[in-house]
Order: sequence, then structure tokens, then C-alpha cells
Amino acid sequence: MTLKTQIESDVADVFFNTDDFGETCTYKQNNQTAATVTAILDQREFVSETEEGFRVRAEKCDWLIPEADLSFTPRNGDRITRALDSSVYEVLPPDDGKQSYMLDESGHVYRLHVKRVT
Repeated sequence: MTLKTQIESDVADVFFNTDDFGETCTYKQNNQTAATVTAILDQREFVSETEEGFRVRAEKCDWLIPEADLSFTPRNGDRITRALDSSVYEVLPPDDGKQSYMLDESGHVYRLHVKRVT
């Protein structure tokens, strides 16, 4: 096994382990097609300070979803509802304008940029 294949395997089996880190969500596309998925919320907060001394806080949210859990390709505007607290997230285009992209080179996990809408 090469280092590359070992890392790809670790991404899928260790770092992206929905049994340990995942939570149940409902994924809706165009308010029609719905799928129950087990996904991982990757939520990060960034704080910086302006030249004037003001603190600026920004939050970045991504949902990591196994490709096998979706029978369709994610699109901008899709909605993900978190079962834990019924919060709803809307899928946004990544910085490069694509609809979605894979977390790993093996193409098993979607990384979806989202914003919380409720």
C-alpha cells in the first residue's frame, strides 16, 4: 500500500467516521427530493481585529456527506435540516463557483459550503 492510498483510506475510515462524529440530517433538493443522511458539521469561527481595534467574527460552516447517502448531485440552494435542533442550512457555491466538491481525491465525501438560515 502506498502512502497516498493509506491517506485516502484514513480520510474515509478514520477522519470521516460518521459512526463516531456524524448526526442525522434531512437533505432536500428543490424542496422535493429528500434523503436522510448521516453527516458531519465542520464549523469554524474566525476572529480578527481591524486597524481601528474592532474585533470581527466570522463563522464558516461545511457539511461533510458521504456520496453514497445521496442519489443526486448537490446543488446551490439545497437545504439540510439538522435533526438535533431543527436548524436549517442552505448550500452555497464554494469560492470557485462549483456546485459542490469532493473532500478527498477518491471521491467518496462531499464537502458542502452552507449558511444557517433558521
